Amino acid sequence: MPKIETLNLRVRDPAAQCRFYSDILGMQFLGDDTVGYATEEANIRFLQSELSYDPQPHDLYWKIALAV
Repeated sequence: MPKIETLNLRVRDPAAQCRFYSDILGMQFLGDDTVGYATEEANIRFLQSELSYDPQPHDLYWKIALAV
């Protein structure tokens, strides 16, 4: 069964996002602005965004669920 290996998210400051996910959520920095918990699970790669997010009424929003 196919699985998601990497989730790409555009952000204004990829390095700051990596620090937050590593320091607060305990993910490992994997290089190339990517963080993850283990090789068997999906990683998150932060890509540089040129513009700040401008929310619109018709936008869809994602939530990241964490299990502790």
